[in-house]
Amino acid sequence: QQSFRTTPFGRERPYNNGEDDEDDWGISDIEENEFRRACTDILGLDAEIVEESKQCPAFRHWLQGKTDGALYWQMFFLKYGGLAPMLKPKRDRPVALLNTGEIGRRRKKR
Repeated sequence: QQSFRTTPFGRERPYNNGEDDEDDWGISDIEENEFRRACTDILGLDAEIVEESKQCPAFRHWLQGKTDGALYWQMFFLKYGGLAPMLKPKRDRPVALLNTGEIGRRRKKR
């Protein structure tokens, strides 16, 4: 009989012979590589940008819309893991790529 653990976002997977790797969210290398390739090939974006977008409330609100763009992204997420993280956490990865304060800032009219 096998023991299972619940990982973040409701994924369940067997324990690794009692070893609990806190950096492993149940994402295999194959899944991660397939997601990275799909982000580049289909969306034309780095996987890190897509992951950060998933966490953005404005993006999630836009994703609920009925536009062609939102439907395109919905179909992508339907095939590639939804809004659950698809990249393993890495300590050397930058915390934020989009939220630097420089991108998307509106300029005041003079």
